[in-house]
Amino acid sequence: MKPTRPNGCSRTSRLETSGDRAWLGAAEKRVLAGSLDDLPPLNSKVIRVFTSSTFTDTQLERNTLMVHVYPKLKEYCREKHGIEFQVVDMRWGVTDEALDDHMTIEVCLNEIRNCQKMSIGPNFMVSITV
Repeated sequence: MKPTRPNGCSRTSRLETSGDRAWLGAAEKRVLAGSLDDLPPLNSKVIRVFTSSTFTDTQLERNTLMVHVYPKLKEYCREKHGIEFQVVDMRWGVTDEALDDHMTIEVCLNEIRNCQKMSIGPNFMVSITV
């Protein structure tokens, strides 16, 4: 059985018969290895990442990402690749009206869909504590 490629990708690869990360092409493997050279042309110039975690028990981690990590990623993406790095953190995006109407899940799902449509790369990050 052939593995399903993410996001409806239609490109095939010799790797599809190997079983090891079968949906990955050569370009995807280079990116995962950290090489951003020779990337195909981009239709979008945005990486938009939805940050998902519980609001209370990951507050320190989320704040650290916002203060120390995301600014460096924004600078790197802009200076090295001309890409805008955006972060969606729903701690600041769910209105009181949406909370009152129990619409939090719908608001978050809509924002995740926006990230999937806009982002040329990663679009979702989850933080879990144990």
